[in-house]
Amino acid sequence: MVFLHISDLHLGKTLQNKSLIEEQREWSRRFLDLVRREQPDAIVIAGDVYDRAAPSGEAVELLDRFLTDLLDADGKPAVMVVAGNHDSGQRLAFGSGILSRQRLYIAGRTERDIMRVELSDDKGPVSFWLMPYTFPAAIGQALGVEEVPRNYTDAVKLYLGAQNIDRTGRNVLVAHQSVTSDGKEAEQGGSETMIGGVGGIDVSAFDDFDYVALGHIHKGQHIGRETVRYAGSPLCYHFDETRWPRKGALRVELGEKGQVDVRLVEIPPPHPLRVVEGAYDDIVRDETASPVRGEYVKVVLTDRRMEPTISDALHALFSMKDSLVLETLSAFGRMTEGSAAASGSSTRERTLAEKFSDFWRARHAGADPDDKTLALIELAAGQVESGSGAVDDDAQALVTLAGKED
Repeated sequence: MVFLHISDLHLGKTLQNKSLIEEQREWSRRFLDLVRREQPDAIVIAGDVYDRAAPSGEAVELLDRFLTDLLDADGKPAVMVVAGNHDSGQRLAFGSGILSRQRLYIAGRTERDIMRVELSDDKGPVSFWLMPYTFPAAIGQALGVEEVPRNYTDAVKLYLGAQNIDRTGRNVLVAHQSVTSDGKEAEQGGSETMIGGVGGIDVSAFDDFDYVALGHIHKGQHIGRETVRYAGSPLCYHFDETRWPRKGALRVELGEKGQVDVRLVEIPPPHPLRVVEGAYDDIVRDETASPVRGEYVKVVLTDRRMEPTISDALHALFSMKDSLVLETLSAFGRMTEGSAAASGSSTRERTLAEKFSDFWRARHAGADPDDKTLALIELAAGQVESGSGAVDDDAQALVTLAGKED
């Protein structure tokens, strides 16, 4: 059995105030071409379908077209989706009962019984278990357990242990979580919500599964064992992610029980991201000579301040190459916040986690939250944005704090 594993589409994403909806639309066409070539039995999308819980009309329309095209592709693959922490599970799973009749399976919320989809090939059945983004409080609510472990690993083990999993058969888990191995986190890409050690689930919790299709981390990688894998985001959503430009879909082939083959099928981005750093004259010389076109660029000057005239000249230079400068800044000397504002860097909408941090500073004489508090702030923001209806005690305390009047 062959299926394609993708995640973290973040439809509706913006980068430095630049909407990426057209790039995402082009990527979806390229992925559909891959589906037509491979004709997989299934496609799994491991969460963060949208970039926010209340997506734009354009993002909703794009997902509708994308899923319709996948279901109509040759071979009629089953399509399975779980909600991520950026999604509203209720919104995403609307109509899921009817849609499942068309082989579109969407798991939006933590339920008593994890949604199971059974497919078969010449070697027998394969059970796909669809577990949306979850946390201990949601698990306790779903199982009707008052005393649920606060430790994520123990809570998820409790949850999976309550399922009727045939461990002699072939099982695939689709999940959107932070997974660790011996206390070590997966390497982050740069644009995902900060995790900071909170919410980590040890990979041992997934020992009963032949393959674990993960979302949440934007760098494609395995964690703990080769068959527990993050697909990564389809596009670079942060300039830090240019360190790992290889993006695409994971092609997973299941043979007999215990036989799993995984390989990356690259899908080139419509507009690659690149960081250009150096002295102004060197950048002008090198970029004028370079034939590379159609990029989204961040320019960092090392020999001078980013004056408005310099910024305009750089924008014009890259525009001649059909490229777009999304950010310009200077690493020359120590920049104050005032000079950074004059550097030409684009602004962006503040995230919910950043707004929570502002509330914290306002109530603590301007002091920054420490690492533990910051991690809890990020967790609270993720749980609120997920629309799951259940929030950890620590997260709820921060939400309550943020909502209080001064």
